[in-house]
Amino acid sequence: MVVPRVRVHFQSLLSDVFAARQSLAGLRRSGAHPSAMLEAREHLVEALEAYTAALDEHRIPVPYALRDELRMQRATCEASAPRQNR
Repeated sequence: MVVPRVRVHFQSLLSDVFAARQSLAGLRRSGAHPSAMLEAREHLVEALEAYTAALDEHRIPVPYALRDELRMQRATCEASAPRQNR
C-alpha cells in the first residue's frame, strides 16, 4: 500500500506536536528551570504553527482545540519571555 506524501507529511508534523507536548509535560513534572520551560514551550509553538500552516495550505480547517492551544501557548510564551529594559 502506498501512503500519499501529504498524509506522511501531516503525520510527521503531528508527531512533532506530540513530542513537543510530552517534552513540556516532562519538564513541568520535574520542576525544571523557567528558561528550560520557556524553550520547550517555544518549541511547542513552532510545532503547532507548522502543523496548522500545513492544514491551512491544504485548505483543511484547523480544529478549534488546536487553534486555542496555539493561542494559549503563544500568550504564555510572550508573558514568560524576559523583559528587556529600554
